[in-house]
Amino acid sequence: MAKPNEAQESAREAIIETSIRLFTENGIHSTSLADIAKAASISKGTLYYHYPAKEHLVLDIADYHLGRITDILFGWLDDIARNQDTTDAIRLLFDRLVENDDMIKLHSVLCVEATLLDNNLKKRISSKYREWAVMLEVGSLRMNTEASAGIRRNSKLFFMLVDGYAMQKMLGSEMIDRDNIIDMLIQG
Repeated sequence: MAKPNEAQESAREAIIETSIRLFTENGIHSTSLADIAKAASISKGTLYYHYPAKEHLVLDIADYHLGRITDILFGWLDDIARNQDTTDAIRLLFDRLVENDDMIKLHSVLCVEATLLDNNLKKRISSKYREWAVMLEVGSLRMNTEASAGIRRNSKLFFMLVDGYAMQKMLGSEMIDRDNIIDMLIQG
């Protein structure tokens, strides 16, 4: 028999996973807490116990998602070698950030929600973008090459371009070559 804490954690994980799936399939506003409870095969009471309002659930999902991106950046920082070629290092990070279509969809849904209605979510996402820009700048300092100065100057632009590239990828649009984007960032 599962211990109470294990059962609660299992229910919470089911809620998060189901919510992510439904939010990326239908949008946040088109998904009710009742929809989530039904799809997760849990009672509404269990869902409301963990999340008394959808805003709390959205913020938890955002924290989880933004943490995953931060982990990608930390992994990238760990992988950078001293004096590593800047283009290779930025290409590696760029690819890691756009390789997972489900992550791109969730990011898009959360950003739309933040821009439309949710000020708390907007603040969290904006704060993370600032943090990520600093992490990119730290990585460029580790590279310690002349080309890495362009990355430091364009650290905020990097994430705007990654977001745009990811959105175009999801739309199936004709893509700008990733290496052209990286060259533009480095040459600044």
